[in-house]
Amino acid sequence: MFPKAVLVLFTAMLTAQSHSAVAGTVTIQDLAGAWVQNGYSCSDVFVSKAGKWAFKVPTEMFSSSFIVSAKRLRSANAQCLISSISQKDDKAILNLNCVSSITTIEGRIPIRLNSSSELERFSLRVESYTQKYTKCSQ
Repeated sequence: MFPKAVLVLFTAMLTAQSHSAVAGTVTIQDLAGAWVQNGYSCSDVFVSKAGKWAFKVPTEMFSSSFIVSAKRLRSANAQCLISSISQKDDKAILNLNCVSSITTIEGRIPIRLNSSSELERFSLRVESYTQKYTKCSQ
């Protein structure tokens, strides 16, 4: 039988591990808002109308900036439904169903929230490729 002190320590370790795993889970609420690609400012790409984000007109077509609202992700070129978010290691995988003016596509985008206002997107094909984004404040 284990001494009581060892059981208390083991229970504390399990509790700490389960809390850190929960803290690492990315949710729709974490992503909600406008995210601007590094190299652009929020005012270059977005406007805020009645407390909601929208793309400026004319739209900056070469920016991969996006807006997340509810279970929707919108870019300048497509609208996507976030069907689910799964976790893999230190990354969240956004599973998307997207439609644009010329096609529909299902996709997966690996991301990592580095902070509540910094996000990093990864490529599924090119391991070294990353793109950083900053969350705009209203």
